[in-house]
Order: sequence, then structure tokens, then C-alpha cells
Amino acid sequence: PSPPRDMEATATTFTASSSAKRPEASLGSSTAQAELQESFGGSSSSSAGQAHRNKLEQKFDEEFSKHISKKNKLATYGLGALGAGLGGAVGFVASPVVLPGLAVAALVGGAGGYFGGKHLGKQELQRHGAAKGSGTAEVDEGAGRPTLRRLRYLAKWGHFQLVDSEEATVEQRCAVLDEVAGSFSPWVQKIYLLRAKGMTGETDPEAFEVMQHLAPLYNLLQRKAAVDAVLELAKCTQAAFDEHTADLACVERCRVLFPTIMETISTLDRLSAATRALLPQEGAAAQDEVFAVQRKQRQHRLQRIVNAIREVLERSDVQEAMADPHCLQRHSAASASTLEAVEGSPKGFELPPEGVENEPHTDDDIDGEADYYSAGSGDEAPMSPLRRTRSQQGGSPKVRAAGMVASCARRIESFPRGIENHTWTDWEASRCKVRSKTYLRDKVKEPSGPPMLELLNADFMLIGEDGPVKHTASHPSFFPAHHRKEIGDKRFLFVQNWLFPPYQAVITAALNPDASWLSDQSSAQARVWKSFLEADNEKRKRLFKVALVIEQGPWLVRQTMPTIPVLIGTKVKMESQHEPGDYLELIFDTSSGGNVERMGVATCCKALSRLQLVFSCMIEGQTPEHLPENVLFSAAMLNLDPSRVFAPALEF
Repeated sequence: PSPPRDMEATATTFTASSSAKRPEASLGSSTAQAELQESFGGSSSSSAGQAHRNKLEQKFDEEFSKHISKKNKLATYGLGALGAGLGGAVGFVASPVVLPGLAVAALVGGAGGYFGGKHLGKQELQRHGAAKGSGTAEVDEGAGRPTLRRLRYLAKWGHFQLVDSEEATVEQRCAVLDEVAGSFSPWVQKIYLLRAKGMTGETDPEAFEVMQHLAPLYNLLQRKAAVDAVLELAKCTQAAFDEHTADLACVERCRVLFPTIMETISTLDRLSAATRALLPQEGAAAQDEVFAVQRKQRQHRLQRIVNAIREVLERSDVQEAMADPHCLQRHSAASASTLEAVEGSPKGFELPPEGVENEPHTDDDIDGEADYYSAGSGDEAPMSPLRRTRSQQGGSPKVRAAGMVASCARRIESFPRGIENHTWTDWEASRCKVRSKTYLRDKVKEPSGPPMLELLNADFMLIGEDGPVKHTASHPSFFPAHHRKEIGDKRFLFVQNWLFPPYQAVITAALNPDASWLSDQSSAQARVWKSFLEADNEKRKRLFKVALVIEQGPWLVRQTMPTIPVLIGTKVKMESQHEPGDYLELIFDTSSGGNVERMGVATCCKALSRLQLVFSCMIEGQTPEHLPENVLFSAAMLNLDPSRVFAPALEF
């Protein structure tokens, strides 16, 4: 599919108008212009010009590859400045048509000049020790560019961070965008070089390689969370220049970040359907049906991004700020002095460490783009009937046919209590920090006392073809009724029923009538337990708290876990069924949660076999009489194997 006509027309018009300014704005002097014209010149048959062009490309790649440092953010920014100068000069002279943002980027690069850009790059390399042989990020072989695996990982991480930070400060959201989109700039700069050589056709192997590496960013830019972040960043940049408060970060974004986004859209949106189908399409089978509906919506989002960035980059004050070499030099010097001060400051997120994308089975975490898109941003196209069935009912018609149905006794045997893989066990409650007696005054937390309840069973299962069972406490096919029948246990049972399609988990604990805290009616535990049992469902939502900790698992999955206990009933749909003296069952439907909750669940479900997940629950102490808090129970699930999980054989 071709890009929208207004996008192409605007790009052509802007390029034509900026071409008239090229000698003055981009080359700086007639001498420099003559040198560049001799290098890229009017005659494609000139062997001298071709040799000079190849030499320039080789020089660019050599300096570029030295510039990526694993933990030196300044080196990355310096790289962007160098690329804007070199790549801008190459790309602008060689390319007849570029998107507006790239035309401005090329003007800026030319204004600094090829020689000035090279000199600045060498200064940065010397100052910050990003010399050959120093520690470097995992990069594409010999080219100083991040690998496709790394870029896909960053895009997935960035999407989660943008969704998770919807209520965060503008600075935090902009920082996420800087980190993610900025990582794609080396591949965008290769576009400049290929364009100078006329090698940007869809069938060209080098051009196709670039397209593959830009695809994760292109997909990310179609997500609502990413669109909102880009528009917000563009608006803030406009305001900064309007109010004359633009700082060095604004200039850097205009030089590197915005052109990277614009070129990515320009390059990939005009590809043919056949070529786009060959690009990374995680979960393509699930995407096709949904994206066919979303095509117009996605085009509208991309157009909004293009328009917003153009408004910034076409401003004369923005172009002057980017074109002033003294400003760029001050930027580099200021960055050197300020980055050390802010490097360790909290940004609200942790950037994926270099190499984490190479953890075993990482493809399982960054693949499954169906989950990536279905855990979207609230305004996606309606789900297909198949997807609606799985999300709302949770059932799979293939379960019974595949023989994946089992009785409660067999499920207990298949997923037993233990300390090996594919088992569950009790966890030390003292490892969970809870509110202390003085928490309402000083916010101090302390290790929990012994669990208030006895953990009996954790039943992890597939949802059957008839959908999830919401009331399991008295159902003969589930553990509570099975336990009473087989063991004769008459104690009060506390049952949690978690629904997260395609799985369901029923966790059962028992109240010991001779528990010391229960016999002391003046204890905080006895008071809060009594209050919780007597509460209605709405009040229980504001009292019941869960804490999830991944003791062992992939880095990306660990980032999806909340760092503090959560009042889960305020995040997902929660129901309760109470039979006084017999049981209390709480039902949680995680598919009803927000973007963060759904994405976190989807990510965890794909990594179950690699997770050691600890689950603790408690009743929140909100008054002095209900403090200190105490864990009800803590359970750990150790490397659950989904291939050994069954759906319940329902008995009535």
C-alpha cells in the first residue's frame, strides 16, 4: 500500500522548497558546496566521485561503529549528532524525495558541515573514551548498529513502559521514547548512505536489511500509547521554543529522535504489501484479521505523528538552534558535565541491560505479537469472534479433543506440592514486607509474621471448552469439594479463583480454629479478619491486597510485576461468594483489567516454564486497630510446564 497522498505531496512540496535554500542553509559556503557536489556530483559515471563516495561511507561506518558504548549514554547522543552531519549531507544531496522531517534533518546536518560533523565526532570519541576495543553493546556485525533481536526487545519493553507510565510525568514518558526510538537511529542513518548510492529499492538486500531492523519501531509507532507519547513530546518541544526555554535535550531530539521516527514511517509505510509481509511480523496469523480492520486507524495515527513532528522541525527557530555549531558544541560539553549527575537518578524505569535480549527463550517473550497487540491501548478495532470467544469465555474447543481433560485427583497428581520444577509450595511469609504497627505515622514496613491461614492446594488448569467455572468452592470438580469429600476437612476455607485466559487457577487455604491470633479477639489479625468477612464485595475490593514477586525469570517479565502490593479488586473485576462458617471465595477476572494488567498477564503466561513466581496475599490494615498487617498465606509456583496442564473434567 502506498502512503497517503497528502503525506507524499507534503513531502515533495517541502523538499522542493527546501532545495532552493540548499546552498545557503545546508552547505554553508560555496566552497563546501563545490566539494560536496564533486563528491556526489552530477555524473553518476564519474569513477572519482564514486570512489570518494565509497570512502565517505567507509569512514562513516568506521567512526560510527566506535561510537556505541554499552553504558555511555553520551556516546550514543554524540553518535546522533555525528550521524546527522554525515548522513544528512549524504542523504540530502543524493535523495530527490524525502519526508519533511528528514529534509530538515539533512539541512541541519549540512549546516554543521561534513567536516565539522566529523571533527565533533572525533572530539566526542576522544573525550569519552569510546575507542575501539572498549566495551560495546551487542551490535550488528562490523557496522556499529543494534541487532534486530535487541531492537525487538526494546520495542516490546518500550510499549510496556509507555502503557505503564500513562499517568507518569512528561519527562519520564519522553525518556522512554528517547531510549527506544533513539536506538533505531543507526539504521536510519544507513538509509542516508544507501540513498546516496541509489540502493533503496525493496529488492536490494542491504535496503531490506534496514527495513527489517526498522520494523519493530514502525509497529510500535502504530500503538496508541506510542502515538500519544510522540504527540506529547512534540507539543512540549513546541512550547519550549515558544517560551524560549528550549534546552539541550530539545535540540538533540530535533536532531536525532524526530528524524528517526519520520524516516521510519516514510521508509516502511510506502512498501508494497508483499515486502511488508516479509518483515518481522510476530504473531502474524493473529494480526492479519485485526489489522485488516485497523488499517485506516493506523494510517491516521501515523499521519498525526508526521504532522506533529513537521510543525516542530519546520520552525525557523528550531532550524537555527540545530544549525548553530556553537550550540551543538555547548550541548556536547554540557552533556559531559550533566550526564554524570543524572545518570544515577531515578527515571521511573530501568533500561534493559545490554545482552538481556540473549537470555534463553527470549524469542518467546518478544514473539507472540498477538498478545502484544491484544493487550493494547483501549481503542483498538473490535476483536474478531474467535478472539472474543477466547477472551470473554476463555475456552478452547481443542482441549477435549486433545485429551487435555482430567479429574481433580489427576490434576493434583500432575501439579503437586514440592520443590522441583512444575510444582507449587509454601513460601516463607517473613520474606514479604507488610505495614508495621506505626505505619500510619512513619510509613515503616516490616517482615510479616507467620501466615494466618494454612495453604492446602494450588490447582492450575486450562480453561475448558465451556469456559471458566466462576464458583469453584462447592463444585465437585474442584479441590475444595474434593478435599472435603476425600479428607473430611470441615474447616473454614478461603478460596481464590483466578481467571486469566487460557488458564484458571484455584488456590485454597484453611482457617485453623485453634490459631493463636484467632483466639485473641483483640489482636489486629482477628479484628481485620472479622471485618473482612463481614464486609460486602465493594469494601472487600478496597481491602484485599496481593504481592507478586518473580524470584527467578526473564528480565522483561520481571519488569511487568508491580513493585508494591496491589489492591487487586480496584484493578480487575472481583466478585465474592461467602457461605458463613463454610467458605469465602474471591473470583478475579484479569481479562477485565487495564492495559498494564492484561499485558503483564500475557507476558507471564508465555514464560510460565521459566518463572519461579511467589504470590502473597493480605488484608490491608487501614486503621491503627488493624495494624500490623499479616500475610494470609504465601505460595510459590516453580517453573510450571504448560504442556502438563489439564482442563477440568466437569462433574455435576
